[in-house]
Amino acid sequence: MNRIVTAAILMLILAPAAPSGEAISKQDRDTVVKYLMTTRDQVIAETDKLSDAQWNFKQGPDRWSVGEVVEHLALAESFLAESRQKAMASPAATAEQLARRRDKMR
Repeated sequence: MNRIVTAAILMLILAPAAPSGEAISKQDRDTVVKYLMTTRDQVIAETDKLSDAQWNFKQGPDRWSVGEVVEHLALAESFLAESRQKAMASPAATAEQLARRRDKMR
């Protein structure tokens, strides 16, 4: 389950990094949306199986419980959705901006 959640989060985080002027095909969009919905459903199904003790268990005082992680994902979802919308509404990056971004990543 950790890999599924990580992949879904990465997809949400990386989506705004794509230049907003690039079109995404309906098929690609549908595939991503289906994947995100599937992973959401899997997280819900897996966490529904947990007892209250498992949901609230922490390995240490500086560790998060499963419940806290799921709550964090739910709260972050709206922030990430808003960030995606802002990124998609902004003008497409210029070639110079893209080059600077690539240089910073090196």
